[in-house]
Amino acid sequence: MTVLVDRKFIQLLDDSTRKSGSPKVAAISYRKQSVGHDQASRHSWNIDRLKQYARRPRLPGAWKKDRNKYHIGNPPKMIEDGGEAGANVPDYSANTFKTDLLEPTRKVRFIPGELGGHAVSAVADTGSSINAISLHYALLKGFVVHSITKSQAPIVKTLTGETIYPAGIVYAPWKFSHERYRPTNLAFWVIEDTPCSVYLGTPFLHASKVYGEMSHRLRTVLIDTEVSSDRRPIRALSQSNGEDYLPKFHGDMEGAQVTALADSGCDVNILNWQRAISCGLPLDTSETISLQLADGTMVTTCGTTEAFWRFVKAGTFTSNRPSEKTHYRLKFHVLRHCEYDIVLGQNIIYGIGKGKMDFSNIKCHSSDTKTAILETPHHYMSYVREGVWAGLKRRAKRFFRGNATTDNADDLLAPSGQDIQGRVQDAELGRRIQASCAIQKLDDAAAKEAARRREMLAQEQWNALMQASTATSTATRSISNRSIPQSATTTPSISNPSLSNPNRSIRNI
Repeated sequence: MTVLVDRKFIQLLDDSTRKSGSPKVAAISYRKQSVGHDQASRHSWNIDRLKQYARRPRLPGAWKKDRNKYHIGNPPKMIEDGGEAGANVPDYSANTFKTDLLEPTRKVRFIPGELGGHAVSAVADTGSSINAISLHYALLKGFVVHSITKSQAPIVKTLTGETIYPAGIVYAPWKFSHERYRPTNLAFWVIEDTPCSVYLGTPFLHASKVYGEMSHRLRTVLIDTEVSSDRRPIRALSQSNGEDYLPKFHGDMEGAQVTALADSGCDVNILNWQRAISCGLPLDTSETISLQLADGTMVTTCGTTEAFWRFVKAGTFTSNRPSEKTHYRLKFHVLRHCEYDIVLGQNIIYGIGKGKMDFSNIKCHSSDTKTAILETPHHYMSYVREGVWAGLKRRAKRFFRGNATTDNADDLLAPSGQDIQGRVQDAELGRRIQASCAIQKLDDAAAKEAARRREMLAQEQWNALMQASTATSTATRSISNRSIPQSATTTPSISNPSLSNPNRSIRNI
């Protein structure tokens, strides 16, 4: 991981390295020398302060044009000058810094707020035309999930063009943290198996001026990727309707005039495979990553490539040769099936592309944040992140529950896990996956077979118990429906799908 550092830290590290010969030992020795000084002093450094300071991507004036030259790593090469003034000046043009001194870190940007009275960190997604909420989070916080029919549900697609059917809709008031403004009532489409809890799309972000004069509503934190519990893998969010209705960048890539989707929910830059071939870009197939989409499915990239990019204003394109002063060399992950030719992620939006997004084509039914909806025939939800556990869990959940249906399956989109029974099934599913992984790790064939038999017996007992519980709850519900007539004006609720085949096993996932 490349970390940009300040000259003060490099000079400090260099001065201490002369005595010890190692940057790590130098940092520790400098901490020992600081003992006894006033802790409030700006010079009372220790190794933790050194780590924290090096994570700040600050580059003063003249360093900005050479920002790709500075890395964290081994001590910089020294230029011997025969004892003259300026001897032992570090050569910063060499990429010699080593990563054993600092832990890998990454920036996480979010919008802190309150949704229905619950504190939440929402994802600011400029590549989304809708607001969305995770089904698990909605049930956990007790939000009312209103049922919808297939005709009422919007057509939501992922980054690869796969269709997502929302499980319902949630109406809840949203309020920015530490602000006295009155809460705004928003509508959130409920998405099952989506990685994040709450997403705020382009209409609301544009109406609330998050990327304008109210940019203070967006917060940035640094986390350690090796220490973080969820490791927050690579992601790329785009619930979009096409590039014409979302913020975009106008640019020059390899001498051609192009338009790229500005997606703040994307951690990486993504390039369509066909676009890479048409531009004649070399493809490095040795570096591939797995990406998790908004619906939990997994896709694998074809490789990586690099291309020169230059920002231009709309209608002022002129073809120029690549230059260090005007062009940037960007790294792209190539995806074979992608709805967009070019997607520039949050590192560009909050970095070299800050303030260059074009919002001119965003057209809503109303400027009011309560009813702001894009005038588009369909929507996209292209959240992507790197990881395998969620995708495995989603596949296992579908296999375990089978083709679960309800009495009105033709008209009602009934999501799973609506009550305690659904949560019990999710817990049992996780236990079975962990047991299956533990069995596969056994080396002894006899022990593996014995463990598999015990697991099969436990699954059969649980299936029988769940089948009996389902039958009992169904009978109780039928008696209650006969004794208490339902009002015609009652709003329908989403029912939990029944277990169509509880004896099905997930042993061979």
